[in-house]
Amino acid sequence: MTNKKLEEMIYDYGETLKHIGKCETDGKTGLKEYNKLVDHKEKLVEQFNEHFNSNSKMAQSLNIF
Repeated sequence: MTNKKLEEMIYDYGETLKHIGKCETDGKTGLKEYNKLVDHKEKLVEQFNEHFNSNSKMAQSLNIF
């Protein structure tokens, strides 16, 4: 994953959290949209974990750490 893609994912994660927070506080958003945002957040977290776990395994195989 490129640094640019990682930066975009971090920004997207922040924006998603902001929208989830608004949904939780204003009560105007439907449950369907709220669940969609939460699912999107969980997918981003999975992508982050995959990225950093794969880099960690690669670093371990190269005896960097």
